[in-house]
Parts: sequence; structure tokens; C-alpha cells
Amino acid sequence: QKKTTDQAQLMLGFPGFPHEATENAAVTVLNTILGGSMSSRLFIAIRERRGLAYMVKSGDENFRDTGYVYVRAGLEAKNINKAMRVVEAEINRFKERLVSKSELHVAKTHLRGALTLSLEDSSVQANWYAREAIFYDKIKTPDERLVEIDRVTADDIQKVAKQVFRMSEMRMA
Repeated sequence: QKKTTDQAQLMLGFPGFPHEATENAAVTVLNTILGGSMSSRLFIAIRERRGLAYMVKSGDENFRDTGYVYVRAGLEAKNINKAMRVVEAEINRFKERLVSKSELHVAKTHLRGALTLSLEDSSVQANWYAREAIFYDKIKTPDERLVEIDRVTADDIQKVAKQVFRMSEMRMA
């Protein structure tokens, strides 16, 4: 008889920023380092080193008046508490220590490459400019967005991590 496992989805949410917030570029870079790729801190710590999840990522959503930052993981239910401890430890690293120059460079390079490749699709381009026109006072080109990302410093990331990752305001599902 085949053994089945209890699959679960873990979702952690933190208050984020609205569309127009200047902090969003730093949040984008932070999320790339935290859980935005297969070389991210969470992917390596939770999936590769410990085998606690089959999927783990972080990201953010922005709205007119608010936003949120999230960490998601697909895992066996028995691993939720272990994964939570690793997530909390990684979040605390952002608040306690500056990210390395190497991590910062790799994250910015990843973001530049991902955006450039995605914009080869005309529907992605149309979506980019529609979103800019609907949600922002000024339409920014992808190149202008990349300049904002390039300006993000390790200090910016630590500052925004302290603003966002307040465990007392975390919500979990």
C-alpha cells in the first residue's frame, strides 16, 4: 500500500507599502535575496539544506493605499514549525546584518535579467504600461525602474526589513 503525506501550504504575510512608496525598490531587492530565486536564502536554507519544502518563495503586492510582503512554502504539514523557525531566522538576519555586496549584486543582476527577458513578450509590455498608467501618477519605463533598483543599498534593505518584518504584525495561514 502506498503511503500518502499531508501536504500543506504555509503563507506568512506582513504589512507592506502602497504603489507609490519609495521603499518598493528595496523591498523588491530584499525579496529577490530572501526568496526570489533558486539561489535565494530561503530556497537554500529550507529546500536544499534541510529538505523541509518542495517550494518556497517570497514576494510582495502593492495597492493604492497599502501592500503586503509574503513568504510562501509548499511542504509536508509535519515540517511547518521547522520551516517557520528557519524563515524567522532568515528574516532576523536582514534586520541584524547588512546583506553582502555579492548578494546585492547577484539580486540586482537577477532582477535586470528577469525584467529584460519578460519584456520580450508584447503582452507583458502592454501590462507594464497599463499598470503604470492606472496605478501611478507618472509612467515609469522599465529602464527607470531598473535605475531605482540599481540605487538600492544594503542599508536600504536593512531599513525596509526592520519596517516590514515586525513579527507582532505577521499573519499566518
